[in-house]
Amino acid sequence: MQELNRFLHYYTRFRNHENSQKLEEPLLNNVRQKMELLASSLGKGPKGEGMSVVRCKLCYQKVRGLVAAEELTLNVRMGKHYPRS
Repeated sequence: MQELNRFLHYYTRFRNHENSQKLEEPLLNNVRQKMELLASSLGKGPKGEGMSVVRCKLCYQKVRGLVAAEELTLNVRMGKHYPRS
């Protein structure tokens, strides 16, 4: 019974991480679309990209990092609690 409870606990956590990943993918797409829209409306200054364009790209990279961290957390937790034999 204890093993079943342990399995259900970690399985629930696994499913929650999966659901979180499914929600983060549309977020990443929205950020990319808004970044492109904002960058195109700002245009480029005489010295190349303006600071706002750079900040847009930085925001997108941070969201991508969030998605990658969620995936890493999922894989580490599952490997830690249920290692391959």
